[in-house]
Amino acid sequence: AAPPGELDVVERRLRRSRRTERAFRDLRESYVAADAATAASAGKLFALIEHTRAHPRYRLNYGSLGGKKDDGWVATPRRASGDTSPTHSLFPPKVEELLLAIDCEMVATANDSDALARVCVCNAEGKVLLDHLVKPKDPITDLRSHITNIKAEDMESVEYRLADAQADILKLMTPNTVLVGHTLNKDLSSLHIDAPLVVDIGFLYGYEGLARSMPALTHLVEQVLSRPGFRGEDGQAPHNCIDDVSATMELLLHRLRNAPAKGEIPRIHWVPPPARMAAARAEASQAAAAKSEEIRQSLLAHRIPDRPGMFPALVALFANLGGGSVAKGFQSVSFQPQTNHTKAQKFRSACVIFDSPEAAQAAFDALPAVEIMNDRGGRLQKMVLLPFGARDVARIYVRSTLKMPAVADCAVNSDNVAAPSKRKLSNVGTEGDSARGEAGDEAKAAAEEEGRAEKRPRLPSKDVAAAGVVAAAWPGWRAAAEEELRRSPDQRLPWHLLRAALVARRRRAGSCDAGGGEQEEDDETLGC
Repeated sequence: AAPPGELDVVERRLRRSRRTERAFRDLRESYVAADAATAASAGKLFALIEHTRAHPRYRLNYGSLGGKKDDGWVATPRRASGDTSPTHSLFPPKVEELLLAIDCEMVATANDSDALARVCVCNAEGKVLLDHLVKPKDPITDLRSHITNIKAEDMESVEYRLADAQADILKLMTPNTVLVGHTLNKDLSSLHIDAPLVVDIGFLYGYEGLARSMPALTHLVEQVLSRPGFRGEDGQAPHNCIDDVSATMELLLHRLRNAPAKGEIPRIHWVPPPARMAAARAEASQAAAAKSEEIRQSLLAHRIPDRPGMFPALVALFANLGGGSVAKGFQSVSFQPQTNHTKAQKFRSACVIFDSPEAAQAAFDALPAVEIMNDRGGRLQKMVLLPFGARDVARIYVRSTLKMPAVADCAVNSDNVAAPSKRKLSNVGTEGDSARGEAGDEAKAAAEEEGRAEKRPRLPSKDVAAAGVVAAAWPGWRAAAEEELRRSPDQRLPWHLLRAALVARRRRAGSCDAGGGEQEEDDETLGC
């Protein structure tokens, strides 16, 4: 069973959702008999309310807003639950008469980090209907004067309380009143007022190219209302509650009055971001591109035994590929920080860095593989033998970060059955991948691969002394595997049958030496 606290949140969300739906339905019905001009104006407001509710952050910010009366919460006016009388009128109020903008300033107290300290309300005409300092219930610990513009001496004689502010606001409202604000959920939370009909200005405007960023009120005033210096020349002046509430209303009226007469009203009005944000975005994009290129120039080696000599062993493995000719672009090995999982398993992961993506891919192609497989992300990787000495060899995994050919990809699943891979191989280095996401994917994939390594079907082991000797690459093995799988009834084969079919193909072609026993011949043929 869910904890009582979680049930309370769910119940509050459901209750608020039902109340919001009913209030919005009643508001619409109020204008069904209105004249064409009034109905058109009302339709624009309805659209902006719907755009607020459709915003991805609405559920998080407003979904569970509200609380119990015992906790000091009050609800805005609404129709009685049994009232079935028509709500429409031939002469409903003008749409702008429904609007009330609210702005609050909050301070920190001993028990509340956002206690109400000032509240302002204005109507669509810009008339301030309410402006009061509010005395919090608990002692104030931080006035945040640099933001709120409230000083200690301002609060000395204040006796106006939260309950007074709630009562005065409710007097200004009707069941059809629409509250307007910028991040209005914070104001309503400090006021402890549950209002179903809201328009959040922050949801109706956005930064070009930065869809996830909430535009600041200051920037919107400067860009939309053409009013520079709203927070002073340096943009750091304290808030003025009256200016803020008036600007909020003007921003809504700008959307309302400039909405197209016909057709759909745009969900968001885009504005250029501040210069500092544009510069930061360009810098982040450049850094991501550089990181992406760095990733494309590397191979990921993981499940490396955490023991002395691992660094020189790994360097020697790549430096000696193809007698040294293949690894001309090899630059360095960078071991990654261990996760809790790799520490417990005593394994390490490392990035093997080259001077170009082509050099990294050439090194991956030249690596002699004991087994070739797809990782969980669909990327091709090899099980490789890492010599620590003459008779001391460990098996590690090396994965390319470049996009692999999509032809004849096959993998071995948990049932020891080979089948064409249905997963699209990732192009880790493509434009748009974030550096943070890449690093997380690499670490997560490595840890998951290490956890599954013991369960994966493998080729039988060879004599350790001869383990470093692997047959030359067989360029056509992918196409051969794909053809064998296509011939099977359901395009699936047990791994040992697929291996036997590939070995038979190589024997018929006369391309492999039959050295050693039967099992050794099979293994070496498959490694070709």
